[in-house]
Amino acid sequence: MKKTFLLFALALIPLAQSKAQNFRWDLQVTNPDYELVNYKLDTKEFKPYLKKTSWRCSTGETEQRGNISLKKLTCDYSIEKAGTVTTAVSCSKERPYSENYLELYDERKDLTFQVMLKCQLDK
Repeated sequence: MKKTFLLFALALIPLAQSKAQNFRWDLQVTNPDYELVNYKLDTKEFKPYLKKTSWRCSTGETEQRGNISLKKLTCDYSIEKAGTVTTAVSCSKERPYSENYLELYDERKDLTFQVMLKCQLDK
């Protein structure tokens, strides 16, 4: 009985991982000069470089919650983390596209960045 349950549980792991692979994740950064940079993400954590600003952003690993794939975007102001903003984006077969963006203003340098995290069903 225990061996059967263990084999069943091990069989579900690739199934859960394959669900996360069904969605394409992108991070778009628009810098103060209105230049757009697009990063294709995988299921791992990612930290884009935001040139000329004190903001530091990162995306977390993709989480599976049932049939929903979820990824968080966190941005900290300065290395000391003087301020933190977090948002999340989720996709599922019922909701095949989702996006959320943050507008990050660097008061010291008078710069504004836009960071957009999005996911969509990969066909």
